[in-house]
Amino acid sequence: MLTLRRVVVFPGVVLLAAAGFVASAASAQQTVANLKVAFTGDQNLGSDAEEVLQLIEDEGAEVLLIQGDFDYADDPAAWDALLNGVLGPDFPIISLVGNHDEAMWYGAGGYQDRIAQRMERTGISWTGELGVQANVNYKGLFIVQTAAGVFDDGYDHPAFIRDSLAGDDSIWSVSGWHKLMQDMQVGGKGDETGWEVYEESRRGGAVIATAHEHSYSRTHLLSNMELRTVASTAEPLLLSADDESTPADEGRSFAFVSGLGGSSIRDQERSGDWWASIYTSTQGASSGALFAVFNVNGDPRLAHFYFKNVNGDVIDDFMVRSNVGVAGVPVPDPDPMPDPDPVPDPVPDPVPDPDPVPDPDPVPDPDPVPDPDPVPDPDPVPDPDPVPDPDPVPDPDPVPDPDPVPDPDPVPDPAPQPDLPDCSDGIDNDRDHKIDYPADRGCRSADDPYELGKRGTRHLLHKLAREAARAGR
Repeated sequence: MLTLRRVVVFPGVVLLAAAGFVASAASAQQTVANLKVAFTGDQNLGSDAEEVLQLIEDEGAEVLLIQGDFDYADDPAAWDALLNGVLGPDFPIISLVGNHDEAMWYGAGGYQDRIAQRMERTGISWTGELGVQANVNYKGLFIVQTAAGVFDDGYDHPAFIRDSLAGDDSIWSVSGWHKLMQDMQVGGKGDETGWEVYEESRRGGAVIATAHEHSYSRTHLLSNMELRTVASTAEPLLLSADDESTPADEGRSFAFVSGLGGSSIRDQERSGDWWASIYTSTQGASSGALFAVFNVNGDPRLAHFYFKNVNGDVIDDFMVRSNVGVAGVPVPDPDPMPDPDPVPDPVPDPVPDPDPVPDPDPVPDPDPVPDPDPVPDPDPVPDPDPVPDPDPVPDPDPVPDPDPVPDPDPVPDPAPQPDLPDCSDGIDNDRDHKIDYPADRGCRSADDPYELGKRGTRHLLHKLAREAARAGR
């Protein structure tokens, strides 16, 4: 079985291997100005899919990201012909695997092979296994591809997302996969990916792009994906990454499902206060795509997102600001308008004071009235004879205390139990859903003190903080 794990190197780009993946030392910190990207998925081969592709071309998108499920016919050649017939063979397209693409994903002439050929023709490089676990940097937009829920055996998708985002300093990142969790869609899908792919993407401040459910939906800004905790409903949405040096979790992001690429359109079966926009057959939906324009209005940290259907209707329209990564170029203030020439205040002619009016003759004070004769104080009344205190009553004979009851024999404290190493204590210490050696691949042996794996410094910091707190008691 062919597996594409390759690096395409272009002049001026140096690729360095680190932490299980390859990161570009020259990766862009910001996108090119006004980079327009289209997002879709769940396409099929009919005229509806052609209309969506035509919309993408008409909107002037520079690149298309397809989040899986291409044709539902296991026919890579027919799907490739669909793309070429509308967009042409040299239009940049970056695609990842969906559950309906598994059977024909690998091998010569398969979906992965055809995606790779198009990316090579259009000069797009990648690292990792294309469409399954890969990183792509397109004109400063950093893209993390995983196959959560589709290809899971032998892959640690949450760790790959975490390491990829931690190793990149781009302002804008997209973390994409095909399948979903039930509360991250409004149709009939169940829990298929696990929450950690969502949470690691949020902690890295990446936009979360999915498909699978044949509708469009988009969350508010969330501070916890699993709990659907709404951080804000205001615009612009403010993306931020978690700061591992603090105990708080500062990661903020949003997720969307863009699955109206030309296949069937499904109804709304679920809702929740974390949803900002829902567009299904219940709302009379038509096929369409989500568009994002990065680095707008001269601001590399600002992006404009909108969902448009094939009829030209804009269904969702919102702004996003990224506080992730190295600070971008500041937006200059507009040229100030000069103040007009000041107009002097008019000076009125002085008004002369009127002739002064003389004070009237003073009125003399009347003769003082003498105080009346003082009234003498009455004779004082003597105090009555004091009443003597009664004879004191003597205290009764004291009652002696009963004989004291001796304390029972003290119960000795149990002998302290030694702390077990993380890798044999029966606890999922690093929260990767794998417990102890050998199930947790972060454990080198049962005596390994920490389930580190690829969980990163954040969990280690929390572990050390708890140990320091216990030692200080």
